[in-house]
Amino acid sequence: MEIEKREWALAISFAVLGIIFASRNWILLLNKLNPYQGFLKQVIGMTLIFFAFFVIFNWTSPYINQVTTGSLDGASKIFYFSEDGVLWTFWYNLTKSIDLSIVLTYVLSPFLIVLLASLLIRDKPKFIAHES
Repeated sequence: MEIEKREWALAISFAVLGIIFASRNWILLLNKLNPYQGFLKQVIGMTLIFFAFFVIFNWTSPYINQVTTGSLDGASKIFYFSEDGVLWTFWYNLTKSIDLSIVLTYVLSPFLIVLLASLLIRDKPKFIAHES
């Protein structure tokens, strides 16, 4: 049994995430947040990151049905309930293009979602104190 290129890529990706999320700067940044801000931002940010992860690795969109059977017709409605199913449906209904929907669903959307999550997790909320 041989480890394939994609398994190496996945393992390396997790190693990079480990380096980032165990870094001194990351931990010191989190230490600046109050417990409520930190928790809320972590939950929202990590939820978005997990969402983006499952878009790529869940393989349960109507597009998967098209690849395996040659048709988008007859896809189980369950395929539409997943992360990639929701994004695929959105982009395919908007563009009516399988090729464009592939790029928008599996490349652009996860990229933008993780970028948004990174901003949520990274930036400390700024509160303005009102004088009474």
